[in-house]
Formats: sequence, structure tokens, C-alpha cells
Amino acid sequence: MSMPTSDSSFVEELVSDVDAYLHRLTLLTDFAESQVQERVRLTRAVEQLAADREGHLLTIATLDQRLSAVEGSMAVRIALVPRRIWRKVRRSPA
Repeated sequence: MSMPTSDSSFVEELVSDVDAYLHRLTLLTDFAESQVQERVRLTRAVEQLAADREGHLLTIATLDQRLSAVEGSMAVRIALVPRRIWRKVRRSPA
């Protein structure tokens, strides 16, 4: 019994198939890596936005405290007296 001989066209087709699969795997790997990089970039952007939000909330709270202090001051209350009187005059029945 003799050893089977290799069919060179069959071997070449197998090599070609393996090369095609390796090429597909390379493309998929590159795509997956780009997706991971994009996800990391988006995560950093979300973290930056969250930090900006916290900063804005702190600024708003500070400004709200300052506004409350100003609204409670005697000067502002006196300045608003004419407006309050005018509202009462307009609402009262003639």
C-alpha cells in the first residue's frame, strides 16, 4: 500500500481559506479594538460632563444663597415697596 499523495490544489485551497479566515479575524480584531477605544472615549466624556454638572450645581447653590441674602436685605425690601403698593392698588376693586 502506498502513501497517499497530497493534492496540491486541495492544499492550496486550504491555505487560501486559512488566509481568508486570518484576514477576517484581523478585521474583526481591529473593529473590536476601535469599539473599545470609542467606549473609553465616551466614558471619559461622560465623566467630564458629570464633573462639569457638579461644578455647575455648586455654582447655582452659591448664587442661590447670595440671591436669598440679597432678597432679604433691607435695601431690596424697601426698593420693592412701591411695586407691592402698585399691585395692591391694581387688584383692589374700583
